[in-house]
Amino acid sequence: MTSVNRLIEIISELLNKDVKAEYAEERKGEVQRIALDVSKIKNFGFKPGYDLREGMRNVLEWMNAKR
Repeated sequence: MTSVNRLIEIISELLNKDVKAEYAEERKGEVQRIALDVSKIKNFGFKPGYDLREGMRNVLEWMNAKR
């Protein structure tokens, strides 16, 4: 499972910047946790094309190109 904190850590590393999370008060009705299980789709032959870090790098490069 990948946490928001882990995503921030990866983004910080990829941007070579000290990115900090801003934590706020919980909002009424806010979802506390979402967990997805991709193991069943693998039974149909699905294989991810990228690992998380590589995918995040691709997204950040795309975002920079759109500026």
